[in-house]
Amino acid sequence: MLGILATLSLYFCLISWIAYRKKGSEEDYYQVKKAVPVTVLAFSVFATLLSPISFLTLVGNAYTGRSYLWFAQCGIFLAIPLAHRYFLPLYQKGNYETAYHLLEDKFQSAGIRSLTSGLFILYQLGRIAVVTYLLSQALAPFIPINQLVLSGLLLLLTVYYLARGGLLVVLWTDFFQGLVLLVILALFLPRIAQSGLVMNSSQQLSRFVETLDGQTIFILVAGAGFSSLFSYVSSQDIVQRFNSKMGRQKIGKILWLQGLLSFGIASLLYLIGCLIRQENFATTSTDPVLIAYAREGLAPWFGGFIMLALLAAGQSTVSSSMNAIVTCLKLDFAWSKIRWSPSLLSFVLAGLSWLLCLLLMNAEIYSIYEWINGFMGLTLGVIGGLYLLVLLLRRPNLQLAKIYLVSSLGALVIYHYSGFFANPNPWLNSIITTLSALFISILGRLYESNI
Repeated sequence: MLGILATLSLYFCLISWIAYRKKGSEEDYYQVKKAVPVTVLAFSVFATLLSPISFLTLVGNAYTGRSYLWFAQCGIFLAIPLAHRYFLPLYQKGNYETAYHLLEDKFQSAGIRSLTSGLFILYQLGRIAVVTYLLSQALAPFIPINQLVLSGLLLLLTVYYLARGGLLVVLWTDFFQGLVLLVILALFLPRIAQSGLVMNSSQQLSRFVETLDGQTIFILVAGAGFSSLFSYVSSQDIVQRFNSKMGRQKIGKILWLQGLLSFGIASLLYLIGCLIRQENFATTSTDPVLIAYAREGLAPWFGGFIMLALLAAGQSTVSSSMNAIVTCLKLDFAWSKIRWSPSLLSFVLAGLSWLLCLLLMNAEIYSIYEWINGFMGLTLGVIGGLYLLVLLLRRPNLQLAKIYLVSSLGALVIYHYSGFFANPNPWLNSIITTLSALFISILGRLYESNI
């Protein structure tokens, strides 16, 4: 126990030291004005997207003998080329303050900017609460503190170093946390190599693919791919890594390095889940299997390191989300004239996220995963369709944007709540919004050609 606490203390000391060294001005809280290496930016995107939600569910999915979550990771190879070639260059044509400033410019509507920014903030508040809850659940067996108190402490520690320097600090701490994650998970490689697991897992994946039909493959790959695409394009915590001065070559390097890191770590997590299954590990714990395995199936020092990797993944996600929310609140809602400092806003948001954690105390890990992916389709998916309209229409206009928003939200509500569809699949959310945007853009192009 003392060893784990000492390791965590050292980790937080290093994070605080990085925050002190990279502290910038208040202007740097929202945008990075200084040159940042491609590797740091790629690691930051990677660490932001890899949350404890995917961390735990990938292992748990493989442990139960299923492969669909790993297979869905292939969608990233659909998302990256589209984001690089068509969507992210939209931001190179203007010095936009946020991702939603672009929509205001294209549709000539401050209301569109506020609406989309508000949807993004709702999603990120839920995501922060989920991630913080999972971190407190993971660390509770190792730290003798009440889980609710622990979740509050984790939020305060994250906001403490975030408030010191804004986005520049987030980027460099993400880089450090990504390295910590890679090094710790690499400790499993010798055990995986000795077990012959790679060959067995390849055969298992081959059998899984053979059982799939075309519809399932489309939903898995396209659904996950468009969800990832909308994260790159319409999520402020990712978009703010790409400023208007970057050329396409640098953007491509960031995206592909991040993509390879994400796919490699997802594959490693899948193999770790298969390894736990192969060892016939069994537990009566209600915790996710990786947490139970770290506590019961590994040496204490190894289990402590796994929890540190989970903490690194969670903190990088929370700090990026918190910084993006503050940026949106300060820049996207001019009518509200929020005068609070970024630091104060961060602490207020931490308190709100802590209250949301109360709602999750009796939640189950897989229901959380399904909920967060479904909510992402309902928020980022809807927002992402607006960028598709910008891309496809010669003259984007507010009327078409309103028609799209009503039709896409209506389609999602019918799909999930009408009762016409049994067991709605959350992966379909991003496909529904994409098809809605394509349909509206076709109508818009036909209207433009008849003018």
